[in-house]
Amino acid sequence: MTHKIIVDVILAVIALIGTIMCQIVKQDSKVRLALQIINSVAPAAVVAAEKIGGAGNVKFAKAVDFVQHALNQAGIDSADLTVIENAVEAQWAELSKTGTLDQYKKEVPSEKVNS
Repeated sequence: MTHKIIVDVILAVIALIGTIMCQIVKQDSKVRLALQIINSVAPAAVVAAEKIGGAGNVKFAKAVDFVQHALNQAGIDSADLTVIENAVEAQWAELSKTGTLDQYKKEVPSEKVNS
């Protein structure tokens, strides 16, 4: 009888561990998917924001919004904002360094001072 109880407890623990592992794998897959989306959408989001123009912080916010929208479309609504912002910033630096963004820059009108 004791042997049967021990086997039942071991089987219950194995089932519990299996359930926990399935949840971890699901979360890990979702995290990987989120990172893939962020890394693939960030460059296009930066270019789109640059095409729209405006002040730097407005363009940055717009690019972050584009990435968040793409994640939401994929059913991911709990992505870390800092990760998105870092990816956008890294892409902005990379695309600026390579000169890709130069063709999309819009002149921000400045106020003329009459003397």
